[in-house]
Amino acid sequence: MSKEIQLKYKGNKCAACGLSVSDMLARWGTFRRMTEFHHIDEKKKAKNYNALIQRKICTEQLNELDKCILLCSQCHKLIHAQNIKACLDLKLEYEGNIYTQKISGWIIMDLLEKRMSLFSDQRFLLNFYRISIGDEKAKVIVGIEMDSGEFFSNLFKGLREYNKFEIRDDKNTKVLMKATLLGSNEFELKQAVEFPFLEYELSNKDGAKLWVRNGKVLDESGRFIAQGTITSINEFAPIDAE
Repeated sequence: MSKEIQLKYKGNKCAACGLSVSDMLARWGTFRRMTEFHHIDEKKKAKNYNALIQRKICTEQLNELDKCILLCSQCHKLIHAQNIKACLDLKLEYEGNIYTQKISGWIIMDLLEKRMSLFSDQRFLLNFYRISIGDEKAKVIVGIEMDSGEFFSNLFKGLREYNKFEIRDDKNTKVLMKATLLGSNEFELKQAVEFPFLEYELSNKDGAKLWVRNGKVLDESGRFIAQGTITSINEFAPIDAE
């Protein structure tokens, strides 16, 4: 997997200062030795990291990159120099319900601007979304409620009953996921690439792999997609006889 694709997968810019790869190329003509991957939990760093990161794209390599944030070399030195780690307990209260999330990461302090910034490999899950099931009126749902395979498994199983469901962003301006029953055993699924809650691997007829994960699509040839819609026709999983 080329370094260019790795950088795109991690956002193509420093998570701390925002310096982008395109800015580096425009100003200095290179990004070599100017970008580094920082492991949030150093204990989880693969023992064969140096060899793994040089391999052709594979699930193990993407799993390793998911443990990291992308930093420019200067911010990487800074985050280690300050060496501040933190664990935040976040709480959201909405319509009588309480939603919580723990986020661990590293902090960079800016003393002049009196600002602290937390950097983590965890996805923020206390965003609002809107979900409509069947012909029911759309209701608000919090991201952390969708952060499990069980949630979507139950949602898909129920399609035979309510025929369709749709998930939109909180502003109700974009469809992020839509499923429609086609027959007794099939349904159509449309998923915005940037909707990060379902991750899966696919293979084409030649056996080449494609990954849908973290709001991005990559394949073994190094092609990278960050926006768009994935459409698939799916069969319901067979129900084991009791």
